[in-house]
Amino acid sequence: MEWSERDVRTWKRADRDGVYYVQIPGQGGWVSSGQTSKPRAIAWALAKATGGATADVTLGVYAKEFFLPGSCPRIRLLEEAGERNVSKSWQNVRQVLDAFILPRWGKTMLVTIRPKAFFEWLASPELTTSKEFDGKVRPLSAGQRNRIHSAMNHIFAQAAFDGLLETNPLDSIPWIKKRGAGRGSFSVAELALLFPADDAELVRIWGTLKWAVFFLVVYDSALRPGEALALRWRDWHPAHRAFVVGRGVDNLGRIGPIKTARKGVAKKVGLVGERAATLLGRLRAPLEPGDDDLVFPASRFRHNAGSTMRTMAASDHFIKSLARAGVPRVRPGVEELPRTQYCLRHTRNTELRTERGDESARLLMGHTPGSSMTDHYDHPEDADLILRALRSAGR
Repeated sequence: MEWSERDVRTWKRADRDGVYYVQIPGQGGWVSSGQTSKPRAIAWALAKATGGATADVTLGVYAKEFFLPGSCPRIRLLEEAGERNVSKSWQNVRQVLDAFILPRWGKTMLVTIRPKAFFEWLASPELTTSKEFDGKVRPLSAGQRNRIHSAMNHIFAQAAFDGLLETNPLDSIPWIKKRGAGRGSFSVAELALLFPADDAELVRIWGTLKWAVFFLVVYDSALRPGEALALRWRDWHPAHRAFVVGRGVDNLGRIGPIKTARKGVAKKVGLVGERAATLLGRLRAPLEPGDDDLVFPASRFRHNAGSTMRTMAASDHFIKSLARAGVPRVRPGVEELPRTQYCLRHTRNTELRTERGDESARLLMGHTPGSSMTDHYDHPEDADLILRALRSAGR
C-alpha cells in the first residue's frame, strides 16, 4: 500500500527531550522515532511502514565495518578529506567498540540512542575493566572512557553524513576529565625485587632468560616495550652498550616507525647497563628462519610463533612476573592506578631527571624538544627531590 505524510500522526514529547513519537501507518500504538525534527520523524515513520532499510538499522549493523582499514566508511571519508591516519589508532578504537560499545548498544536502533542515556552510561562507575587486579574489577580509566566517546562520535558523525540522522546528537556530550599521571612507578625496593642481583633468581622472576633480558633492557634504556620488541642485532653497538632505535611493534605485531617520527625525531638511542649488555651477549645465537635479525624474536619465546612479539603478550607476562617477585600490582598508599610494563619507562624517567637533569632526561627518553612528557613521566620521591636540590645548589 502507498503511504503519504498525511497518514503519519506525530506527538512531540517534551518529557523526552523533544523527541517525536509517531504512529506508523498500518501499525497501532505510539513509538519513538528518535528524531527531534518533525519532517525527519515523518520520514522515519514512512520508512518503517514501507520496510525501508534505514528505519530498523541498529548500531551493531551500521557499525560492523567501522574502524577496519580498507572497509571503514569513516576512515575512507577522512582520508579523502586529506587526513593522515595511523592504523594503530584505528585498531585501538575498534577494540573499544567491540569490548564496550557493541555489548551495550549493539542491538539498539541508531536513531533512538539519546545523548543523556549514553553519557550516564559512559560516566557510570559500573563501566569497568574486564580484567581483575588484586582480586578487584576496577572502574574504567578516564582515558579509556574518552576513547569510547571518540568512537561513538565518529560513528554518529558518519551517520549524520550518510543522512540517517539530522545531526550528530553526541556533540553535546562533555569529555570525561583526565586524571593526573596516567601510570604509576616503582620504588627502589621494588626494583630490587624485580631485578635481583642473582641471575638464577632473575630468571625465576621473569620465567626465562629471554624475558629477563627483555625487561632489563626496557628498564635500562627507557624504551617503549614495542620499541624493544623491534630491536635488531644490527642496531646494537656493544662498545657503547647502546641501541640505535628507529622502529616499533604495535599490538598486532606489525613493525613501523617510532612514535616520535611524526614529530621529527625518527631515531633515538637506548643505553643499557653493564649487566644487561653481558646478558645480551649470552642470548645472541645463530639466526633461525623468520627471526629477521631480531634481538627478541617471538620464535625464541615459549608458546609464541612468528617473527615479532605483540606488546600485549609482553604486558601479560609482565603482570605474572610482578606476582612472582612479590610486587603489588598497585603501589600501596601512593598510586591508585595499576602498574604495567610501561611503568618501567616512567620509573627510569624519574631516575634520569634526578641523576642527570631535565634536558639529559628528555634526550635519553627520546622525547621531542619542548615536549611536556618528561614532566608527565616524573614521579619523584623525597630522596629524588633532595638529590635534585643538592645538585642545583652545587653540593
